[in-house]
Amino acid sequence: MKYFPAKKIFFASISLSLSPLIMADATVIYEQISNTQKSVNTMQLKDGKIRFTPPSQNKNYSLYDSQTGTLTHVDVANKQYLKMNEDDIAQQANQAKMQMEKMRQLMLEKMKVMWLYLTGHTT
Repeated sequence: MKYFPAKKIFFASISLSLSPLIMADATVIYEQISNTQKSVNTMQLKDGKIRFTPPSQNKNYSLYDSQTGTLTHVDVANKQYLKMNEDDIAQQANQAKMQMEKMRQLMLEKMKVMWLYLTGHTT
């Protein structure tokens, strides 16, 4: 199963920011609009838990339990789940940050080599 840390971090930050509302028994419907698409998202809140179903993924969902601080992503089609706590999420965020910095450094080096080549300079 392929997971993208940015999506998990995004969901976790939404979940954690809604912590005071989690104790309510409610359904939150919100709309995300970008230049290229629009999606309607639904979060169900009950007894300190949130169930979030990403747009166009009717069979997959994520659960956040405010009492235990755990986030569980359920992939129904593949019969798999991934459970994380706040420390796991922070660790993945740090790993993603380090990977992005490595990629940035690599791209800068490649751009430098290309610039030297295009301007006729040698290293």
